[in-house]
Amino acid sequence: MVGRADRLFLGVTANALPGSAAPRSAFALTLGGGTGYGGKILAALPDPRGEQLDPVEAQHHGEHRPVWGDMTKSRLIREFHLYWHSLAGGAVPERSQFDPIAVPQAIPSLMVVEYNPTTDRLRYRLSGTLADEHTGFKLTGCYLDDMFESHTGKAVRFFDAIYRRVLKSGVPEEGTYHWPSPRGLQLNITFGVFPLLVDGAVRQFICVEDYTELYGGDPDRSWSSGPFAAP
Repeated sequence: MVGRADRLFLGVTANALPGSAAPRSAFALTLGGGTGYGGKILAALPDPRGEQLDPVEAQHHGEHRPVWGDMTKSRLIREFHLYWHSLAGGAVPERSQFDPIAVPQAIPSLMVVEYNPTTDRLRYRLSGTLADEHTGFKLTGCYLDDMFESHTGKAVRFFDAIYRRVLKSGVPEEGTYHWPSPRGLQLNITFGVFPLLVDGAVRQFICVEDYTELYGGDPDRSWSSGPFAAP
């Protein structure tokens, strides 16, 4: 069943569909200032087998370091974090508290991911039009583990580890990663992941991405994620 918040998401994203009155340039104006990558890169972590894990593989092993803190320069993600923090004073808010109309600038690049404890699977419940455009396909309805062996598997596994970590900690995270575009380019994307409660338990996440600076950076080293600093 589509709830009120879902209808709001769908209603607002419809305004940004191709062929609508919303000009393409409006997204750049809405997203605001540029994205910076001043945060330290997640260092290689030691493997108990005596090998070195690269940052992404380290994420798969449940290891991470809070390397970003409040260092992201993405205005879009900083403002969304402030809004999320305001809903429950820094605690994880209920999904019913979240009103997408309050953060319209984030909706085109926003994804809602839900966790099913019965199947232990993660699924994209909703995705914004810019998120789908940069992904290269419509994410809504897709399960993350169905994409593990695809050409996007590295990035999907990276996020699977983040969602499961935030599921346990209840602490939002921010970072950067690379996504293979439909044209074969590596897009450098900054993101924030924010947990939401459903009936008192973390069951959904909002992922907001910033696409203002997509090109540049080392594809093998621009992978990092860590908790937000308190606003």
